[in-house]
Amino acid sequence: MTNSKNGDIDSKNSKAKKDKENGAIKDEKEKKNDLPPVPFFQLFQYSNTKEKWLMFTGAIAALVAGLCMPAMIIMFGDVTNAFVYDDINITAIRLQEQAKGNNYTMEQLMEAFAKEDFFKEITKFGIGCTIIGILQLAMGYIFVASMNYAAEGQVYRLRGLFLLSILKQEIGWFDTHQTNDFASRVT
Repeated sequence: MTNSKNGDIDSKNSKAKKDKENGAIKDEKEKKNDLPPVPFFQLFQYSNTKEKWLMFTGAIAALVAGLCMPAMIIMFGDVTNAFVYDDINITAIRLQEQAKGNNYTMEQLMEAFAKEDFFKEITKFGIGCTIIGILQLAMGYIFVASMNYAAEGQVYRLRGLFLLSILKQEIGWFDTHQTNDFASRVT
């Protein structure tokens, strides 16, 4: 009988211990939820001057890379206009030539003016797309590389500070925290 009572007491103690641990975990989660939000510029408190400049450069590069697509759309519009307005331009040129006394046919005017203007627009479009594509590739690379470099520097610094704060704890603190907590928090 004493064994069953001791078993009951041990199970009650282990249940109470688990409830206490679960309550501590819930309290810790509630404390995290009760924290006020961090101001925007305080997010960068662990970055040095070089990393702040890299982030600024990356933001400007991202802006330029983002503006490449609207520039491309404008160029597509110009090429579309070259298709549509060729007939209108040829008709206007024919009327001007007729006013001067020259009587050219539509075919003659199209051979003289339309092909040259159309091919100018297509050439301009091809060169423009190439330049914009190279610019977007370069700015995208600068954006990603500079942001990644700045982020890695800050993460390295934060992990070092976290490790130092763990090593400064009293020995009793390590008894209450699990070993895998450290690895997951550093990550």
